[in-house]
Amino acid sequence: MRAADIVALCSPIWLGEKSSVCTQASERLYGVKYCAMNILYSLQHPGYSIPPQADAGWMGEAGPGSSYLDAGSGGPESGFTNRKTTFRTWNLLHIARLMKDARGFSVRGNQRALLDAGCGFDVANPSTASRRRTHDREPGRSPIPGGGSD
Repeated sequence: MRAADIVALCSPIWLGEKSSVCTQASERLYGVKYCAMNILYSLQHPGYSIPPQADAGWMGEAGPGSSYLDAGSGGPESGFTNRKTTFRTWNLLHIARLMKDARGFSVRGNQRALLDAGCGFDVANPSTASRRRTHDREPGRSPIPGGGSD
């Protein structure tokens, strides 16, 4: 595959997953990046915040072999792994501080009931153009009957 100009991975989908052969090929091609992609997507989908450059790993020689901290493995001396781990750690600490200070993400723009009620968050909802937009209504008043304030 290294000599190939183009590599195309194709796979049937069963229960929302690619085939085990496609998974195996992807893992062999991309190693840590492939695993991180799946893990990080799985975490962000239900709402976890993922900082930039959130992956880091050490593969050593491909296949079974020594672990990162084994004597002579080269793991702790790996400049690439140490750099990626440093970037990941600082970005994780930074996003944790931002999220804590902001008390999480704002719900603005993520409330289906408001969108369904015609509030387009400063953009008119084309399906409810006759309703008042968010910035046209009185501050603190909910466009939803019985709803709370902004």
